[in-house]
Amino acid sequence: MTYPYRKLVLVFALLTLPPMAQAASPAKIKLLTESCETALALSAIPIHLRDESSVYVLKDEGYERTRDGSNGWACMVSRNHPESYIPACFDRHLTQTIMQAYLDSDVLILKGAADGEINEFINAGLASKRFSTPDKPGVSYMISRWNHMYVERSDSIVSLSPHIMSFGADLSNEELGFNGAAFKANRGLPVIGTMGPFNWIVTLTD
Repeated sequence: MTYPYRKLVLVFALLTLPPMAQAASPAKIKLLTESCETALALSAIPIHLRDESSVYVLKDEGYERTRDGSNGWACMVSRNHPESYIPACFDRHLTQTIMQAYLDSDVLILKGAADGEINEFINAGLASKRFSTPDKPGVSYMISRWNHMYVERSDSIVSLSPHIMSFGADLSNEELGFNGAAFKANRGLPVIGTMGPFNWIVTLTD
C-alpha cells in the first residue's frame, strides 16, 4: 500500500481555518534569503531551543545545512506547493528519519514535480531503505504563526494554527477518541494529520 505523505488530512485546519487564497497554477518556488528562511524555520520551535538548533535552508539545488546546532533539534521551512511555507523543527530521532524524506522530497517541489510523483518518490525511498520510519515516538514543533500549507481538497493555501506533531505509527482517529463535534468544542484534542507509517498526531497549541 502507498500513502500520500505530503497530503495532510488536516481535519483541524478544514474545521477551523478558512483558505487564505486559491492556489495558483504550479510555478517555480521563490527562494527566500538565508537570513529570512533561517528566522522562519526557527519560528517553529520554542524560544528556549532556538539558539542551539540546527537549520536547513532551501537553495537552488536543494537544502543546505547552514547552521550546526548542539541540542539535537533541526529546523527547516518545508514546502508542499510552490506557494507554501511550512516551518517545522524535528527532535533528534525524527531528524534522522522522517526529516530526511522531507528534505529530499521538497527538492522535487523545487523542480516542479506533482503530488503523485512526490508520493511515489517517498514510497520508493521507504521500499529501498533510503528513508526509514521512526522506531520510537518523536516530536515535531510547528508553533510558527507563519505556517501556510497547500490543501488539495480545497485547492488552496491554508494558514495553520500553531501546533505540535507527535509521531505515532498506524494510529487512527478512532483510537484517539476523536470526532469533529468534540474537536469544535475543544481545539486541544489530538487528531491524526496523516495516515500510514508516517502518522502524525496533531495537537493545536493556540
